[in-house]
Amino acid sequence: MKTLRLSQSKEDLKIAADILKNGGLVAFPTETVYGLGASIAKDDAILNIFKAKNRPHDNPLIVHVCNQEQLRIYAKEVSQDAKMLMKKFWPGPLTMIFKNTNKVKKIVNPNNEVAIRMPSHAVAKELIRLAGPIVAPSANTAGKPSPTNSTDVLADMDGKIDAVIEGKSDCGLESTVLEVKNKPFILFRAGAVTLEQLREVLGEKNVTVFKKKEGEEVIARSPGMKYRHYSPNAKIILFNGSLKDFEKLIKEKKNVGLICGEKIILPKANKIVQFNYPSKKVFAENLFSWFREMDSLNVKVIYVKSVTEKGIGRALMDRIKKAASQEI
Repeated sequence: MKTLRLSQSKEDLKIAADILKNGGLVAFPTETVYGLGASIAKDDAILNIFKAKNRPHDNPLIVHVCNQEQLRIYAKEVSQDAKMLMKKFWPGPLTMIFKNTNKVKKIVNPNNEVAIRMPSHAVAKELIRLAGPIVAPSANTAGKPSPTNSTDVLADMDGKIDAVIEGKSDCGLESTVLEVKNKPFILFRAGAVTLEQLREVLGEKNVTVFKKKEGEEVIARSPGMKYRHYSPNAKIILFNGSLKDFEKLIKEKKNVGLICGEKIILPKANKIVQFNYPSKKVFAENLFSWFREMDSLNVKVIYVKSVTEKGIGRALMDRIKKAASQEI
């Protein structure tokens, strides 16, 4: 299969919509990361998502809609609290898990519920308007860093999917996932819509964070819960100590990667690939692309300095911990 490269022009978006309506797969930008889309009306196309990604079939998919009418086709009950969240955060990087209607098939979500998002990215909105609701996980091979631009999509998906719309995403991390069926609502995946923002709307006691109980088998109710995610080929080591201790550790290393908020001055002979950032927002926008770039430079070990788990820092640490094979 040859993967078609499409622009964001009206003509090319119509081509992308036709591909989806005819049962093909299209990778498209959203404000979070790139999605790998199939029409919710095409069962074979949905199954091909799992095949292209090598994704486990019990890992649920998110339904992307562009209006309230589409939401009501798949969500059986929409509470006043959910409506408040929609007013505040939709369209945007918030996925909500509702009780499902009989229009939601097991291949989309095997848990008798449905995860729905209304993206704010102009390309995603127009594509859904033209093609109808789209089922879409991130457009990467399962377990690898999510792509935030069309070049990274093609690194994983070239020849496996019908088309990719060229461009890039904005915030760089997958959507926040919140179950809104019963109080207290459960935050299954942190994202750009933060825990603090959710609690500000719903109240402190009405939002809890999912925690796996000792010995409990995890049911994948949200992408990112059960399986290893976000990992580059390089080994990720998360450092939780002070900046001073981190500098001391890194100065003893050679031929490794480094991601840290502050630039560390190192001997050129150490041959260290270093990425720095002025804010957590910039860190989030670039985390996955930095992982992929270090892979392209044949870096074998990447050291990442931790950040505080406040605001988007919670989402960043969630992704880094899932990618890491070691913490120091």
